[in-house]
Amino acid sequence: MKIKKNTCGNRRVDFFPTVFLTFFLGFFLYAEAVTLDVSVWQASPETPPAEQEESALLFPCEFSGNADRVYWDLSLSENWSGKDGLWVTFRLENVPSVRAITLYIKSGEGWYTNYLPIKEGLQSVFLPLKNFEKMDEPQGWDGVDGIRLSPWKGEGGKGAVRLYGLKTVKSRILLVDPDAASSLNASEQTFGVERSAWLARQFGEMGIPSCRLTDATASSVNLRNFDCVILPYNAYPSSALLNSLASYMEEGGKVMVFYSASPELAESCGFSLQRYLRADSVQKWNAVQFTEEGWRGPGLVVMPARNLLPVSPGEAAEVLAEWVDRSGRRQKEPAIVLSDRAVWVSAVLPDDDGSAQRQMLAGLLDRLVPEIQAASTAVSHRMVNFSFDFPRTELPEETVRQLSEVERYLTAEQPFPAWNLLNEIDRQMNVAVAEHLQAPAFEMRGIWDATGQGLEPGNWEATLEVLEDAGITDLFVYVPRNSGNPIRAIRAAEGRVAVHAWHICWALPEQSPATLRRYERENRLQISEAGEPMPWLCPSRPDNVESEIRRIQELAGSKGIRGVHLDYVRWQDNHPCACEACKKSFQKSLGKKADWPAALREGPQHPEFLTWRALQIELFVKKVSLVMKDVYPEILLSAAVWPSPEVSQKRIGQNWTHWNEKGLLDFIVVMNYTESMHNFKKWIVAQRKLVGRSAKLMVGIGVDSSESRLNPRQVLAQMVTASDLGANGFVLFQLNPSFVSELAPVLSKAYSPREKK
Repeated sequence: MKIKKNTCGNRRVDFFPTVFLTFFLGFFLYAEAVTLDVSVWQASPETPPAEQEESALLFPCEFSGNADRVYWDLSLSENWSGKDGLWVTFRLENVPSVRAITLYIKSGEGWYTNYLPIKEGLQSVFLPLKNFEKMDEPQGWDGVDGIRLSPWKGEGGKGAVRLYGLKTVKSRILLVDPDAASSLNASEQTFGVERSAWLARQFGEMGIPSCRLTDATASSVNLRNFDCVILPYNAYPSSALLNSLASYMEEGGKVMVFYSASPELAESCGFSLQRYLRADSVQKWNAVQFTEEGWRGPGLVVMPARNLLPVSPGEAAEVLAEWVDRSGRRQKEPAIVLSDRAVWVSAVLPDDDGSAQRQMLAGLLDRLVPEIQAASTAVSHRMVNFSFDFPRTELPEETVRQLSEVERYLTAEQPFPAWNLLNEIDRQMNVAVAEHLQAPAFEMRGIWDATGQGLEPGNWEATLEVLEDAGITDLFVYVPRNSGNPIRAIRAAEGRVAVHAWHICWALPEQSPATLRRYERENRLQISEAGEPMPWLCPSRPDNVESEIRRIQELAGSKGIRGVHLDYVRWQDNHPCACEACKKSFQKSLGKKADWPAALREGPQHPEFLTWRALQIELFVKKVSLVMKDVYPEILLSAAVWPSPEVSQKRIGQNWTHWNEKGLLDFIVVMNYTESMHNFKKWIVAQRKLVGRSAKLMVGIGVDSSESRLNPRQVLAQMVTASDLGANGFVLFQLNPSFVSELAPVLSKAYSPREKK
């Protein structure tokens, strides 16, 4: 990436030391620092000693001889039984030199172990103690007597770990996961757990550690250990949890609820539950608008919803925010209600990584529990990362002035103006990078639309304007299994953007319980090793294969469509199917009796089972390819696949290199979702080598995925790297409000009108 140097009005700056101290002010009530005194860290034999720097400890990663690792030890004598985790702030220099970093916590004759993530840039990560694995026989967290930091050799060369902070943390926020007993079904439980994990990540990115417990466990612990208990999606909390929460709030505890059907919980919070509401589209309840005069967070937060469980405020409560529709008209249903005990949000917080949602969370926390200093901590955390995005570089004078203003806002306890100013600085930096970028043209610049409705349901014109301006050439529109074809999208996009119908194979994410029961009666579902039906069609059954091909033909027959895009062309991850159809087919391929179900996991027949499993998917892709070439030769056939062919073949039966060798697809989109540029490069080099130069390799970039969250500068860097390494194009995941507000304006600068033509 080439950026022109700004030569006027610049001076070198380094905001890190001051802001780093500010960052930790939010933790002073509930964090204890582990010493960074270099004199008490002992290097192992043949390991270079640690070096003291102004604000960090430097651990040189120099692997001499045949050494596979280096390590340093710190002796302690501490009781961590009341702590929830470790907050580690560090930076890895020369990422390829290290393949892993293990953090060992010594206790008696054993250890607790966990790994630090490997990627570029400064990292502030929270490691819950419950996620540490045991090695040998540690005596317990009440007898911690040592820490070992151990990097493992990667590709060689000199590297280093810079450790800026290591703190034991007592979480003040508890997130409650639904369990099987408090969920209507497995899908509801899975969704609730995903919501909890997503919220935990948001708090982590704000520099605020949190603890997660299941409904049953949370019911049995002392909730007074937490300043705030959050229910991200607990529609039917257990009676035990309801009783615990009622007592907790009586004693001064605070609760935040996102969408619950419990009238008892609402009453304990000081509200009364209204009836369940559902809208035909997300246009009706598109955003929440804050109306309370003393509110210091964002005025409007986009969080489209179809389902509401609103509450009415009691005598000591007030409506903090109201719903507005797509055109900004106020709706009668309350969005967020506040009492002296709780905040009730009538919808589930959607999986959108926008800054406004984090600002809203910080504002709600600051109203409930001011001592957490949520907004100040979040801004300070972000300042640390910003300073490392541009370390000791020449910045424009205006940027220097703005960063100083951010610090003044924080000093004056005005975190939200500081947050907004940081957003503006970040936008300026993104635009500056994009304007001076030698943007690769690519054959394809695509994006996935997971809603299948564009940015505004019923208004594809608005979506197409955004995509055109951002230089997007191809739109992959998700089409649910039982819905019609994307006719409106095709008509709106004609001559502007190519539309690919995105079909999810085998998996049944949106099917009704009645439909799933029908599939179960027809013996068409995959069966777990325990004999339970799973919400996936079994690829070994001919009737399932035929129905999938019929659906793909329907999509390919849509007038004006450019391609059909296959997703989930695989088996369910880590869940081999044990149905009778699979058993018979596998046994036939063996030519002898199958060791069933043992072959699914282990034994001499397991390698043959994996080969058979991958062959079923390959045969399906081959049949689809033959139909497409025979009936719809002008329609492009593509598939989204996992990045590592070896891993995907073993885990999900997705041997996509074979598909490529046999010419079954017109192009492949490899989902290289990662925040590590090292991994991104390594994957593309390997993929290009496997598929050859003649194949069409499109790189999936995880802008906003469960595996990665990329800022616009990171997206641009991955685009350029993909082009340099021979990829034919990219597809971004995904089209959402964050894309519109954060990435699209940057892409519009990178791809000028002249380039887009």
